[in-house]
Amino acid sequence: ETKRETDYAKPVEEDNHILKVFQKKYPDAEVLLACEEDVTDDGNKDLVVICRIEGMTRTIVVIDSGDNENYQFSTPIPGPVENQKIQFKNIDKEGEIEIIITGEKKGAVGYAIYRMIDGEPVDLFGEGMEDCC
Repeated sequence: ETKRETDYAKPVEEDNHILKVFQKKYPDAEVLLACEEDVTDDGNKDLVVICRIEGMTRTIVVIDSGDNENYQFSTPIPGPVENQKIQFKNIDKEGEIEIIITGEKKGAVGYAIYRMIDGEPVDLFGEGMEDCC
């Protein structure tokens, strides 16, 4: 196993608390991948979900306020259609951890790097996602 493969975030368990909150808000969404990391630098684990809603693949970030009650849902943004993977990296060594999403569509590979700004994932740099997703 190469080091590169171990960089990908592991999917959360099906009984993950935030995943259940997500499924309650989006009962018809098919969850393709859900990974947990503190992407807002507030000490609470947040959930990055790639899902299929009404035939469209979307990425949604669920921000945990830390009280186990209040969660903020980001606006759904396009997500990769196939072979989705999520990495979390502190690229610029600033507070927030960047979210790197990779995937494919019909063999075309794309990726995008997001940082959470004011509760929304902002695309810092993406390549191939227009064709991919």
